[in-house]
Amino acid sequence: LYRIAYRTAEKDYGLLCMNMSMVLLFVLTIFAMLFVWEKILKPFYNISELSFELAKGNLSVPIKEEKSKFFGRFLWGMDMLRENLEQNKQKELEFQKEKKTLILSLSHDIKTPLSAIELYSKALQENLYDTREKRQEALRGITKNAKEIGQYVNEIVAASREDFLHLEVNSGEFYLSEVIH
Repeated sequence: LYRIAYRTAEKDYGLLCMNMSMVLLFVLTIFAMLFVWEKILKPFYNISELSFELAKGNLSVPIKEEKSKFFGRFLWGMDMLRENLEQNKQKELEFQKEKKTLILSLSHDIKTPLSAIELYSKALQENLYDTREKRQEALRGITKNAKEIGQYVNEIVAASREDFLHLEVNSGEFYLSEVIH
C-alpha cells in the first residue's frame, strides 16, 4: 500500500494553490457539463421527441422555439414543416369532402332522369300509350333523359381526369416582409 502524506511548511503556499486550483477546475467542469446539458443535449433530446411525434401524425402541437444558436433555426424549420404538413392534411380532408359531395350530387342528379327512363320504358312495355304520338313523345323523353345521363357521366370523367392535387412547391428561404409586400 502506498500512502500520500502532505507536509507543509509555514510559508509554503504552493500546495494550497494547487488544491484551490483543483477545486476551481472541478467547479468549472461541473458548470461546463451543465452548460452542455442545457444548451446542446436537452434541445437534442426534445428534437428526437419532436420527430417521433411528427412520425405518429401529431401535427397540432406547435414546437417550442428556442433562441439557441445551435438548434433555433432547425426548430424553426421543423415548425414550418409541421405547419405545412398540417395545412396539407386539412386540404386533403377538404378535397375528400368535396369529392364525396360531388359524387353524391351527381348520383342524385343521375337518378332523376334514370327513373324517368324506367317509367317511360315500363309504360311502353305495358302498352299504356294508345296513340303513336304519345309513344313517340315517350321515346323522345327517353332520348332526352339518356343524353342528360350521358352529360353527367362526361362530367364525372372530366372531373376524374383533372389533377386537383397539382401543387407546386418552391422550397427555399424567404423573409416575412417580402411575403407581406
